[in-house]
Amino acid sequence: MVYNRHFIPSSRKVSDGVLVTLILTLIYVQAKELYLRGRLYPSTGGCKPVQALVPVRVDANRYFPIPEGLFRQASIQPFIHNCQVTILEGSARYQFTIFFKNHCRLSPNLSLPRNPLRVRNQRQEGPFFRGDLVILKTGVRKPFVNLGGRESTIADYAAKRYGEITPAKKMLT
Repeated sequence: MVYNRHFIPSSRKVSDGVLVTLILTLIYVQAKELYLRGRLYPSTGGCKPVQALVPVRVDANRYFPIPEGLFRQASIQPFIHNCQVTILEGSARYQFTIFFKNHCRLSPNLSLPRNPLRVRNQRQEGPFFRGDLVILKTGVRKPFVNLGGRESTIADYAAKRYGEITPAKKMLT
């Protein structure tokens, strides 16, 4: 909740002749919160990506996604990375925002394919993407829109390609 204080001058006079110039008013301003369909690739639990509702806060036509509630293992890596990905298919153009955690101590993400050609890290079990991944579709008129239909398949393709090229962060010892 945000409270803004505005002072409005008044034209009333007090009995001793002093002009009352300040009246305190409180204006209540609240941001809207909505839920958009996205794609979650969990590192714990099932081995398949699932549809997930991602909370998004809208304030004065600015969109702030809040995917923190979908990620696990916050004690190992409390922050979340994000990046923009564009997929071109014929004349169609799909833009996605990928939110992810990737750290060598996170559990391997089995919902993304294993890449045997990836260089192995000595502290990792194998060439896995480590951590969770959430994808939201980027819109044309709005920053984020619902993900649905064929876009889920294209988001899966983007996640598989992104998981192949992202190295896990090394542990500092």
